[in-house]
Formats: sequence, structure tokens, C-alpha cells
Amino acid sequence: MFAKTLHYTYQTLNPQIKNESSVLIAGSAVRDITPPAGMPKAGYSSNAHSGKGFRTRLKVRVFYLRSGNQPLAFVQLDALGGSLIVRLEVLKRIAEYTDIAPQNLVLGATHTHAGAGQYCSSNFYNRFASNKSGFDAIYFDFLCGQISEAVIEAYQQAKPAKIAYGQTEIWGLTRNRSLIPHHQNQQRLVTNTLNHAKFYAINPTLTLLRIDAQHTDGQYYPLGAISTFSIHGTGVSQHEDEYNGDVWAYIERELEQGVQQHYHCPQAVLHAAVEGTHGDIAPNIRYGAAGYLEARRVGEAIGQQALSLFKKLDNQLQADALISSALRVLDMRQPEFALPKPAVGAALLAGAQENLTPIIHYFPPFKAGLGIDKHKQGEHGAKHKLFPSISRDLVLPQAEFPHLLPLQLFTIAGFAFVGFPMEITVQAGRYIYQHVKQQLTDIECLTISSVCNDYFGYCTTQEEYGCQYYEGGHTLYGAKTNEFLAHQAAQLASQLVAQGSFNEQPDAWHFALKQGRYMPLKQTAKGQRHTLVEPQYIDAQGLHEGYWQFEWCDVNVSLINWHQPLVSIEYSDGGDDWYLLTNDEASDVSVRHVKSLDKGMAHYQSRWFNPEFYGKRVYRFVIAARPQSQTLNSAQFGGNVLV
Repeated sequence: MFAKTLHYTYQTLNPQIKNESSVLIAGSAVRDITPPAGMPKAGYSSNAHSGKGFRTRLKVRVFYLRSGNQPLAFVQLDALGGSLIVRLEVLKRIAEYTDIAPQNLVLGATHTHAGAGQYCSSNFYNRFASNKSGFDAIYFDFLCGQISEAVIEAYQQAKPAKIAYGQTEIWGLTRNRSLIPHHQNQQRLVTNTLNHAKFYAINPTLTLLRIDAQHTDGQYYPLGAISTFSIHGTGVSQHEDEYNGDVWAYIERELEQGVQQHYHCPQAVLHAAVEGTHGDIAPNIRYGAAGYLEARRVGEAIGQQALSLFKKLDNQLQADALISSALRVLDMRQPEFALPKPAVGAALLAGAQENLTPIIHYFPPFKAGLGIDKHKQGEHGAKHKLFPSISRDLVLPQAEFPHLLPLQLFTIAGFAFVGFPMEITVQAGRYIYQHVKQQLTDIECLTISSVCNDYFGYCTTQEEYGCQYYEGGHTLYGAKTNEFLAHQAAQLASQLVAQGSFNEQPDAWHFALKQGRYMPLKQTAKGQRHTLVEPQYIDAQGLHEGYWQFEWCDVNVSLINWHQPLVSIEYSDGGDDWYLLTNDEASDVSVRHVKSLDKGMAHYQSRWFNPEFYGKRVYRFVIAARPQSQTLNSAQFGGNVLV
């Protein structure tokens, strides 16, 4: 049975500036994009799982800035990457309420491998990014709605603002997962200590743009920061079946909480952290120890260094900060670009070196680098294309691949951000950086970001491509992709310097996407919520943290608002008074769908990890009220109740 094809058509919109500001202004907003249990997770392809709940919630964080008549909306997603169709839908929804034109909207991402998929603008990645296939229109609508609401709120909340920017180097928390290809590069950071090579073959730079805004008391307080850092969201094992932000969840929260506590901010602090040039960079977790403990260790350590940099910028804040932005969308099918038609290499099927596909990675031609002829002629050189040529167009038709490639650049004062839709390796990123920096001579702080605005696979250097490891096999448009991107980005920068902000993209867009339905169908429920298993403590074992666990019966998945707070932990020091200790907005309270039950009801489980043990203090799980259902409290536990 063939999947239904969904058609989406858009016209490029160019809204007018509604209010010109004589000073820099800024606003921020956040929304939850945690999907219901059951959505496929994007990032590990066929090795992925569907999410059965969440450990750390997924967010969209937005900063709106405007200087003079030049606005900017920076959107960060806890997701695999950006999406052109999401971008266009958001622009359509916000056009009436904001002044954001196409070149003013940045859609960056953390590249967590444990967020929902099925929202991509190409059939190829809706098919192969997760273990399921198809574009889920319901999740797409939800995601675009949450992003749009956040952008509009950030726009409406804008106040006089100041910015500062800086960079710091972070060593020892990341490693190069693909050293053999990296060492083929003619120019690279080198060390004579072979055992430490993987720690030098990285991009150690964390780049941060701090944003403060004026409060009603006339004082300026931090709104938060935009940052880039190069690290794959693969600290949590691919075998986990919960949505989570991976290392990024801890990077984000460590700065947000630290800034809130240090500056006593009257409003929420946001950390919109997005990818740098991370294509061959993995978190430096202990071998065989992938999981939340290691993701937390690495993420919090990075977050602490980001916080330290944030504080160092106290005396560098400035209100004089002009904004400029440029967007160009390239149709990769145009012959003028002289790149081959997209194709995937056999090495892609074996997986990346830190998460190899079981069994398959042992066998040629899938084994990385095996039998590669670096001097092989043809449009894709050393790449052994997946599937024989006779069947290739049937299995992977050209129309399925992404081909509309967005390149974006914005500057604010001496800070510049260049966004690409590909996962760029360390050395490929250095090559692009050099070309762009030659055009932006007045820029002090330049950063390159991957998986921005869409998702297009990888970008490696020619030398790395010739080795045909996972990264080269996933470089869709051939060995010269790096040179092509560097040239195009340099042109974009040169034109921005010469003429100011501009937008070059199609006047009209059309997407034909094969449907997949994974968001839960609405069902009625004929039961009442009630406790199934009272709290019990599960001791820490091996790589797993200790936790309290509570289980209850509630309405089915379709009737639960997963993007709103569901579970809290309250405490009492005696008497009838209870106080909030933590909830599932933090990183240590999970919510999980266990199984469906009769009459439209379901079995749920919540875990409180790394719990507090405080004298005779007692605790309880609190399941939030919802329509037609009151709050459900567990039995109290801890203190004198613990036996």
C-alpha cells in the first residue's frame, strides 16, 4: 500500500517593519515541544526507538532582537535539525504579528538524537532519520504552533537591551570519533602524543552572545545567551527509548540556573545553545558508559564554562549594536553548481564509530574505509554507492533527497553567525571559517553552525571524503561539498558587506511529502485515574541512578498534554503543609507510558532520579490535575516511612 502524499505550497513573504527602534531591543520566550509517547526518535535511523515518554523535556527557545529597522529572531530547537518547511510555515504564521522577514529568522538546533522526527522537508530524511517512515502532519502542526507562539511572544516582550560576546576553549570533554579520516587532512592541529590525538582533533571553541534587557525597575538583567559548541548529542545510549535533550539538556540548564542564581533575574533566563562544527565530534564519555550520568557529567561541565564566560562579559555589554542578515537558498539541482547528484555511500549503513550498526559494520563494503580506492574516478569518487545502479533510483529516487539548501549569515556588532544545514566536520569548518573571515574583516567573533534551517547530511573535506567513513558516506553531494560551501558562504558574506541585508530565495515553494501518522489518534476514556503501585525505591546499579518510582492509571496518551507539566515532587517537614521541591521541568523527573489498558485508559510511570534524603522529611508524587480529573497524590515516602 502506497503512502498518501501531502502537498504544501508557500509564497515568500516580506513583512514590513512595524516599529523602528532607535536603540537595541530584545525579548525572549520559551515553549515546550515534548511530543506524546509514540513518536519515532530521529538520529539513529533504523537503530532508533519510538519515545515512550521523556527524561528531559524538549524546548524551543527564542530571542528577538531589533536595532533600527533590522530585526532578528533566533530560534533554537531541541531537535535533530532545522527544516525548511517548518521555517516557511512559521514565517507564514507570524507574518501578521511580527516584522520578521525570511532573512531575519534563524532556525538552529542542538542535534539531539532523542527528539521527535517526521518533520523534515525531504522524504529522504523523513524515511531514514528514524526507524519509521513518513511526514507526520499533526506533529508538524504542533511544532510550528509552539515555535510561532514563542516568536510572537518574544517580539511582543522586547525591551531596551545590551549585548556582549566572547569565546572560550573547552578541552577534554569532546573527542574526534573519526581520527583516520581527520589525519588525512593536510592542515590540522597536531600533537606528538598519539594517545591524546582524539582530544586535539576537535573544535574546542564555545562562542557566546550574551543578551541583557531592561526590566520595569529600570535595571538591566540577563535574558540569557545564544551559544555554539561542537559536540554530538550522543551521550545517552541509542538504546534508551525516552525523549531527551542528551548533553545539550545539561548545557542549557547549567547556564540558565547559574545565571538566574547569580544575577537574581526577575524573568526566565534562556540558553539557546546550538551546534557548531561537530560532524566528527563525540562527547568524551567513558567507554561503554553511555547514559544519563555521563551526559550530565559532560553537559554540566560545558555549561559551567559557558557560565564562566557569561560572567566575564559583565563589563563588555553594549547597546550600540547594528544588525544585518542575509539568506540565500541554492537549488542543488541546477547544473551551474557542478556537483554530482546526491547519493549515499555504503559506509553510511555501518553507522558512526561511537554507535556502529550491530553486525553490519563488520562486513564489506559497509565497513568504514575498507577497500577504498582514493583515486577512483567518477562523480562521487571513492564513494561506494549504496544499492546497485540498476535499483538505486527505485529505492532512493533523486526526488526524495533534499535539494533546496539554505545559507544564512547574520551579524550584530562584532559578532557573526553563519548557518548551514549540513553536519560539518572540524576541518571542513576551519576551511569555511577562513573563507568567510576574509570577507568579514571587521568581525571579532565569528561562529559556524551546523544543521541550521534544514537537514542535508554531512560536509567533509576532500581528504576525509576519500576515506569513506560514516561522515564521508553521508556527504550527499560528493567530495567537493566543502569547497562549494566555503565559496558560497564567502560570496554571501561579501554581498552582505557590500549591500547590507538581503534575501535570495524562491518566490514560491512546493513540497510533496509522503505521509506517516504517529501522533496518537484521539480516543475517549471511560475510567478514573488511580494509583497502581505506591512509591518504591530502586537502588543505583552500574550505570543507572537510584530513583523513586510511582505508577498510576490515567487516560490514554492522546488525552495527555505532554508539553505541559505533568508530575511534581512535593515535601513536608511535618504537619499538613506541602511544598514544591521539583517537577518534570527539571532533569531528574521522568514520565513514561508503560502500556495501554481497557476503556481508553493507560498505565503510566514516573521516576524521581537522584532523590533527596533529608532527615525525617517526607515526600510525595503529585500528578497534575486535568479537565474532569483532580490532582492525584501518591502515598508519602522517605523519612520515617522508609523501611
